[in-house]
Amino acid sequence: MRRVLAVMLAVCMMCVMSMAVFAEDEYDPPIIEEFPAYGRCIGDNVRYRSGPGTNYKILGKINEDDEVLVHSLRRDSEGSVWYKIDDPKGKKRTVWIAGWYIEPLD
Repeated sequence: MRRVLAVMLAVCMMCVMSMAVFAEDEYDPPIIEEFPAYGRCIGDNVRYRSGPGTNYKILGKINEDDEVLVHSLRRDSEGSVWYKIDDPKGKKRTVWIAGWYIEPLD
């Protein structure tokens, strides 16, 4: 019985420790609230879309450290922030990118 309890305790401790590691990896950049503003992509192969949400068409991707000009923000039905940006391919249109991938530039 003691051995079973010891194993269960060890497994629980490993779960708690792994959850702490995952929590440290998450990063929510500050929200850009004044526009226009420049931001920097903090992910690689980040999709940008035709509208503010994952249900919109993917129009392209940008990479880590790419800079974007942010014009506005909108929250989707789940409360997630999406930024309206200039098309990174230089087309004369605006597109949308998930806010958790954009960090404000000072």
